[in-house]
Amino acid sequence: MSGNPNDPYAPPDDSGDEGFNALLTQYKPLLQKLSISSFMGYCSAISFKRVGKSLAVVIGLGFVVIQGLAHHGFVEVDWKKVQKSATDVIDTVSISYHMR
Repeated sequence: MSGNPNDPYAPPDDSGDEGFNALLTQYKPLLQKLSISSFMGYCSAISFKRVGKSLAVVIGLGFVVIQGLAHHGFVEVDWKKVQKSATDVIDTVSISYHMR
């Protein structure tokens, strides 16, 4: 081993690492692509998570506001019509997604 063996900054001992170094050299482009892909996947998952939570909060608050207004008599909501409309939109999106 070169240098002090207790020194963490000493250059590594290369004996027995030729196979590993050759393997690293051979697969370096693939490992770089995987690293970039993994990082981009992680970033997109975090952003979708934040967008999803924000959207859930906005929809929930909207529902609470409408319920409050309906309870106090300011508006009347036909929930059967809302349910049918929402079901139609979800079915349309689902069908168009499966048709790809």
